[in-house]
Amino acid sequence: MATRATKSFKRKKQGLHWLKNPASRTLSIHDVFKMGEDGCREFFLRARWPDGNPTCPDCGSQRIYNIKSQKRYKCANPECHKFFSITSGTMFAHKRITYLELMFIVRAMAVHAKGAASIWLSHDYDHDYKTVWVLTDKLREVMFLDQEDVHLVGEVEIDGAYFGGYLKQANKKDERIDRRRIPVNGRKRQCVVLLRERGGQGRLLTRTFKSERQAVSWITESVDRSATILADEGSGWEPLYASHSLQRVNHKKEFCTDEGFHTNGAESAFSRMRRAEIGVHHHIAGDYLDFYAADGAWREENRRLDDRSKVQKLIRAAMGLPPSRTFAGYWQASGPRRENDRNHDVLRALGINDNDD
Repeated sequence: MATRATKSFKRKKQGLHWLKNPASRTLSIHDVFKMGEDGCREFFLRARWPDGNPTCPDCGSQRIYNIKSQKRYKCANPECHKFFSITSGTMFAHKRITYLELMFIVRAMAVHAKGAASIWLSHDYDHDYKTVWVLTDKLREVMFLDQEDVHLVGEVEIDGAYFGGYLKQANKKDERIDRRRIPVNGRKRQCVVLLRERGGQGRLLTRTFKSERQAVSWITESVDRSATILADEGSGWEPLYASHSLQRVNHKKEFCTDEGFHTNGAESAFSRMRRAEIGVHHHIAGDYLDFYAADGAWREENRRLDDRSKVQKLIRAAMGLPPSRTFAGYWQASGPRRENDRNHDVLRALGINDNDD
């Protein structure tokens, strides 16, 4: 009797992970120490003015005096004569820490795969928690504003995930509630909707809503009409049939259809955000969820860059934005994040938290 021939299949060898590649480690803590205060100051100078020639942020004049003893500049324009520094008029304005310390914190925010906790940074660099928290949230605001005026094309994966909110269970088993049946309400429990453009240079966009269905109008504005949208079986995506070519995958049956439709890219991005929530930040909700979601999207989008490129990109983006009105004076009574004065809040100005049904 003939025996059936057996074939031995070898598992395909996976390539080296990018973060394990020496080419990704281009700006270590040791490198920052060797740069020193002057080297870090030059790094920020080149990030704002690549040619190394400062320009007055008020009048735009290139005729300036370099006051080395004060480490700042003075505009030579007779109609201006304003004093300014490298960070004047930027997201880093009014800083109270050295450029070396600022470089350490920015590097931690840009390089770490799942983000950096403010309490950990405050202990590592011996700064008050409030100081570090405001600085890190300003950087998350930079990541959030980096998503403005982005239009996605080609194939775009969409997905939604709920973050925030916590229900403490009762002591007695008979008194406990099934958490899956808790109504989604309140400001803490919110849905983060993610759009991921396929391709090597594909962008990621995130925005917070109360439910997936409320994100439909934002999706139609952010995704080109000629694009193909890939989504799961959620009922909230049904209205997209009217504006886009919509392909669905039923996750109750399969992760990828026979035609190759899937949302694995969006699921992967949410997986990183969930691990960041559980292992780093523990609780992210309320008014700040938009910033933390943009933080996760920025890391996913730039995960293939080396460390120095990540830091340069984040600093240049911060240098190109005006001072934050969302977190300026946050811990003072007149802070714009207080309930009685939020006119300058970024999220309020963009109408992001106005998600009433």
